[in-house]
Amino acid sequence: MNGEFSGMERYRPHGRTVTTLEADVLKLRALEMVLVLFYVENLKGFIISSVKLTKRLRKIPDNITPEKNNEEQISFKKAHELLISEGVITQEESEQLKEMIDYRNTIGHETHRITIDIGAYANLAEYDLPNGHKIAKYNYSAVQRVQNLRKKIERKMMEKSFSFELSFNTLAFNAAEQAYLKEIKRLKKKVNAGIDKLNITIETTNKIIRNIPREVMDTIQPGHPKNTKSNGTFSAEGAKGILMLYDAKATPLAASYIMRVSYRTASKWYKEWIKKQTRK
Repeated sequence: MNGEFSGMERYRPHGRTVTTLEADVLKLRALEMVLVLFYVENLKGFIISSVKLTKRLRKIPDNITPEKNNEEQISFKKAHELLISEGVITQEESEQLKEMIDYRNTIGHETHRITIDIGAYANLAEYDLPNGHKIAKYNYSAVQRVQNLRKKIERKMMEKSFSFELSFNTLAFNAAEQAYLKEIKRLKKKVNAGIDKLNITIETTNKIIRNIPREVMDTIQPGHPKNTKSNGTFSAEGAKGILMLYDAKATPLAASYIMRVSYRTASKWYKEWIKKQTRK
């Protein structure tokens, strides 16, 4: 989705308004983020409750003092350590679990770090945030990864004869989960179609720009101050330049990128060019 026109990257001919494709991507991410929040918290709760119950039934000793050795004292950290020591999860799976928890925390506390790459200010994603944190890339595989991890842990717990505690949280979230998964499927299809369409537009526009004769570009000098007035509109030179682009078979979109004007402005001048052609 990050296709770029030759030498024209980061310019937005349609302005700072969020495009339909960008809006769909952000909606898709939002729904997936809700699922990740629930799945990770649900997995953590499942691990803690299962370890609590198993320890109680097996009477597994703890390192803490007897008077404090009760259900409330079992933290996720201790439960996590027990899963490793009991061979329920490998070191690699332990790292995956930590990664998913960190990602869940980014969603919960710094959502902007995984949406910053979309929209008019996407260039900010190239820089570190003021607090020293790196930009977190959105993880499109997180939903599937945390689901797979849950299945692995459940299967290994069963093999190791761990006891499970029934939770109604999954049932309580079921309707939302089904609705979100259905909408995610629809949005993915729409987003993929939008990306395919965008890639075709990028390829076509790049080809048009490359085919504009060098002498035309040298005459126009895109970006030169001579092409604009102090109020930002075209000067006589700029107006002449964009009409020359249309003579060279540029489209309004290609002209917009080359002259750094809005698509609306380029389209208006294209209509002027058409009028001139009909008068000939």
